[in-house]
Amino acid sequence: MYKGSRTTASAYLENAPPNLTIKVDSPVAQVLMSGHEALGVRTIAGNDFRARYDVILSGGAINSPQLLMLSGIGPAAELERHGIPVVQNLPGVGKNLQDHCFSTATLLLRPGSNDRMAFETQAPENIAAVRAQHAKDKKGVLSSMYCSVPMGWFKNDAVYMSDEFNALGKHTQEFLKQPHVPIFEIATVSLIPQSGMHVAKSITSTLHRSSLVTMIFCQRTVTSQLWRL
Repeated sequence: MYKGSRTTASAYLENAPPNLTIKVDSPVAQVLMSGHEALGVRTIAGNDFRARYDVILSGGAINSPQLLMLSGIGPAAELERHGIPVVQNLPGVGKNLQDHCFSTATLLLRPGSNDRMAFETQAPENIAAVRAQHAKDKKGVLSSMYCSVPMGWFKNDAVYMSDEFNALGKHTQEFLKQPHVPIFEIATVSLIPQSGMHVAKSITSTLHRSSLVTMIFCQRTVTSQLWRL
């Protein structure tokens, strides 16, 4: 969030600083290496870009280790299995991804259960005025209405008896058993029927729908995501 607005990578596409060059439609195939030194990157199309100083990978939790492995940096056995020359044997690359599995439950709330229902169903001109105020000084209802998500982090000792938990490595089990490490989290998100949604009139006229999202911490590897480009 910046000055009350959510920003994404698209923010860099408008009014980019003069020292930033953006290449679109240029997925990277591998990091160019000289021994253990990264020199730049090569795209799938075969275009090379050389670095003056450093090469920074920011492909996320899956694509960054994937790109490292495609460049010969990772578990030697895994690289050899895919016919990739080993530059540096690093067994931890592509392993121990902390994934967020989640499931949802929908609760029906009566009108008046929260302020968002009243806001979403008021006259269009009132909503337009609120949006105009937020655009002007980032204040008003919109500064909090869509930004607050009640959340909680919990433990459940029953998880320690599950087959999934016992299949984890000893180090991971010890980590999850620490008192400050949660097993799952709960987040609530209000869902307001929008125009075009096909919802039974008898329900939406008397009830407001809210989604309860449960995210369970688990882990997996990304070796299944490795392929030779």
